[in-house]
Amino acid sequence: MRALLLLGRFGWLSLVGLVYGLRYAVLRFGTLWIDGEDRYQAAIAKLRGRTLRRAMEKLGPTFIKLGQVMSTRRDLFPPEMIEELRQLQDHIPPFSAAEMRRTVDEDLGRHVFETLDDAPIAAASVAQVHRGTLRIQGEDVDVAVKVLRPDVRQRIERDATILRTGAKLLALHPQPGADDLVSELRTRKFWRSPSGKSVSIDDATDPVRRVRIVRPEQAWAPATGTPSQPDR
Repeated sequence: MRALLLLGRFGWLSLVGLVYGLRYAVLRFGTLWIDGEDRYQAAIAKLRGRTLRRAMEKLGPTFIKLGQVMSTRRDLFPPEMIEELRQLQDHIPPFSAAEMRRTVDEDLGRHVFETLDDAPIAAASVAQVHRGTLRIQGEDVDVAVKVLRPDVRQRIERDATILRTGAKLLALHPQPGADDLVSELRTRKFWRSPSGKSVSIDDATDPVRRVRIVRPEQAWAPATGTPSQPDR
């Protein structure tokens, strides 16, 4: 079953790559009439970044994280491409309120919160944050509720297996900076375990807490789409 899931995921990655590759090829024709070498190269870099960003959003959390890592590497990519990839930090479409409430009910039980907003205050590649209130000692206390995206860990683990294979292939034909990007992605902390330990892609056997209740100041900063702590 695992092999079939990996094969299916690889097929989806290939299909998305083909579709967006063709889209890039078509849109590139529009740059042929741009005057000046500098303006032409800037337009090409921006188009590459936009195409890559949209493909990564389609592919999900692992590749969004990879794009975020890439957006910090000004030594490898031109500024126009970096500008596009940085939008992955704060323009992630949220998942549905129904999915959010189902996850909260399964992990914490029903009627835990006095209020829980359907609309998230921030949505990142692995989880999103909702405002809520808890009744504590007769008083309503504002909290932030972090909820993992549905099936996010299973998808990330499948993608990690594919990336590990890709990293081994890159070792046979090294590309400047490529191995660094994959290594940094694999060590990034994606979530927390029930004990509070930060968990990376390579910590595949550790359990994961799908819902966390934190103080509002510990939640995501809306301007960046990233939390104040390394977990998601």
